[in-house]
Amino acid sequence: MGRGGLLPDELCFRPTPDAGKSCRKASDCTGFCLADSLTCSAVVPQFGCFEMMTEDGRKAGLSVD
Repeated sequence: MGRGGLLPDELCFRPTPDAGKSCRKASDCTGFCLADSLTCSAVVPQFGCFEMMTEDGRKAGLSVD
């Protein structure tokens, strides 16, 4: 449990089973495939602005609040 997003609501942050695993596209991960490191995100939901890999292997910017 923790607080996240623009509203300080308490949320359940879940660890992803593939955290840190190498990835090239969105479906390689249960969370996000992070473009800067080409690794799967550690938790869901993930807040903030970051670049992720799309299903066709392209970078896309995303802001989640």
